[in-house]
Amino acid sequence: MLHIVFDVDDVLNDLMYSWLQNFNKSKKTNIKYEELIHNPPYEIIGIDKLMYLNFLDHFRYYYYESLIPNQKILDWFKENGHKAYFSVLTSTPGAYASIVSNWVFKYFSQWIRTFAFIPSDREGIKLPIYDKLKTDWLYRNHADIFIDDNDINCLNAVYLGIQSFCPKQPWNGGEDIEVILEKLKEEV
Repeated sequence: MLHIVFDVDDVLNDLMYSWLQNFNKSKKTNIKYEELIHNPPYEIIGIDKLMYLNFLDHFRYYYYESLIPNQKILDWFKENGHKAYFSVLTSTPGAYASIVSNWVFKYFSQWIRTFAFIPSDREGIKLPIYDKLKTDWLYRNHADIFIDDNDINCLNAVYLGIQSFCPKQPWNGGEDIEVILEKLKEEV
């Protein structure tokens, strides 16, 4: 049985889009999602990295549970979720991993059995490092297919021989999710 691994943020949900809407409203700005050609986008929105991370973490704490799943992916799981073993692999601060995992299992627990995260760095917090990169985890856990919005993560996985798909976002050169889901349907 294939082991398929999904990223969470900006793949299973629309974290960056929702966060930007919240940021625009609270700061009375009008930054368009399509302008986020780099992720993280702190330079594009005109703030420093620490301030960006603080805003993002605040959003995670107060609003993450209100994110809705990508309906196209949810529909794909309803049709094909019984055909492979599914995990999620995300990069999030350790303090928010429980919020993200609760969200994943709220919507995808019928199919996803494993939640894993690579702790993203936060000032003043030191966690044990088991895996430095997502590819470390993918390799150790024998992933066959990986879906992530970070094209560098996808390229690194391909280098390890793991088939990868990068859903299109303003900051990557990815493919439309419908195309990816059709390809996945053929694999399972």
